[in-house]
Amino acid sequence: MDGHRKLFAIMQAYFDESGIDHASEFCILAGYVGGVGQWRRFERNWKKILARYKVNEFHAKRFFQRDNRGKRLDEYVSWTDEKADAFIRELIHCIISVKVYPLSCSLVKADWNKLGYGERRYLTGGTFNAGKFTTSGAPSKAYFVPYSFCIYMATDFCGRGQKVHFAFDLNNDLHGYSREYFKHLKNLPSLSWGRS
Repeated sequence: MDGHRKLFAIMQAYFDESGIDHASEFCILAGYVGGVGQWRRFERNWKKILARYKVNEFHAKRFFQRDNRGKRLDEYVSWTDEKADAFIRELIHCIISVKVYPLSCSLVKADWNKLGYGERRYLTGGTFNAGKFTTSGAPSKAYFVPYSFCIYMATDFCGRGQKVHFAFDLNNDLHGYSREYFKHLKNLPSLSWGRS
């Protein structure tokens, strides 16, 4: 990573989650990190592609979803496979044409559930001092393990004097503790939050 660390003064990281409901087998957080200028270039190009194909907003889940007869949905209903393939190729090229870097972390929930309560509490931000927990953590929310790993990975892109600004998909169930845990992570000495 050292080759691109010095390229950007301010980094931006964008993440979205999947599998935070109790029924899912995996909890996943994924996104991209890159410099502000690269994100501006990406956004301009992405919007041009969407406009050309008359798509308001791209959601992969909706794009790939089919009805019970195998037909496409919503604004893709009349699309041929050739048009859909061309559209996806253009979106992928838009991503790889700029210097934004993918980050992701997934957690197998069956393994998570095998951990003890105290282990899950500690891995989600619970602090332990003098034989007792001094903060709660979030032992019932596996999401916070991928959350912390993605934050760590994004900050690894920072060089001296650089900062990362984070954006996560808004989830009302996770929002309150996310802010609290983020502050906790920021205060850990092992995190490189824009070295000075």
